[in-house]
Amino acid sequence: VGVPALHILCMGSVLVVSVAVQCKLWPWRTNSVNMADLVIGLSMVCLVLAAGPLLTADRVEAERLLGVMIGVIAVIPLLVAVGFLAYAACRQLRPGHRFDIFICCHQTTAGAFAQALRLHIERQTGASVF
Repeated sequence: VGVPALHILCMGSVLVVSVAVQCKLWPWRTNSVNMADLVIGLSMVCLVLAAGPLLTADRVEAERLLGVMIGVIAVIPLLVAVGFLAYAACRQLRPGHRFDIFICCHQTTAGAFAQALRLHIERQTGASVF
């Protein structure tokens, strides 16, 4: 197909569908990795959609627009990475509770029950149990 606008539309549609599926499935184990993957996918969608005006621009204006787009797309992941590192550092340095629920058992026979209860609560709620 020799229509560049159709290529941009198809590629943008494929990227939007892949980002939507990624948001629905949330495939990675931690939320921070899922969010980083989401930001990367949305950055790719923005890059493809921003290529649309380049089809009708003259060469000098297209080169200037392309330079700005590539600069912005290059800076966004760096800012996201710095943000994630700052968040991880703050979370590591900040004192706080590491567990949502604390289960205490005083007898030897209750230890197995407490372990089973901990596993059940973690599976059902996702809470951190000690």
